[in-house]
Amino acid sequence: MGSRLAKRRLDGATTEMLRRLEEGPRRCESEEIALFAWHGHTHLGRIARPYPEKPYIVFVSKFLEPVTPEAAAVLRRDRRLPSVMVHPKVDFTARNHLLGITGETLCLLSGEDFIYCLVHPHPYAGEGYHIGYDLPSFSGA
Repeated sequence: MGSRLAKRRLDGATTEMLRRLEEGPRRCESEEIALFAWHGHTHLGRIARPYPEKPYIVFVSKFLEPVTPEAAAVLRRDRRLPSVMVHPKVDFTARNHLLGITGETLCLLSGEDFIYCLVHPHPYAGEGYHIGYDLPSFSGA
């Protein structure tokens, strides 16, 4: 019984990440804490839909360090955090991303949607976000 309880605890780093997300200021009404799965790693962060008129455009702010598989399982089971898959061709290495979402998968924005975001800047996203086009498979390298 004691070993089952030990498996359900979060490590210190994940607990600190979760505390910072929960206690930090919310900058958007639609913001929620989520898990992001990309290339075998799981990251903890926030996802928001800054444009109500275009709910498929999302802004993701995440921790660069992945959480352990055990911590991800605890967060899914005990905290019921939503899990979002990131398309394997999206460069998800930065802290902040402006992406599209289809169902439960983050994907690249179309050129038209990216231009929309540039023409209609939202204070939530601000500057310093990454659009995920930098992988060699997109540049032909």
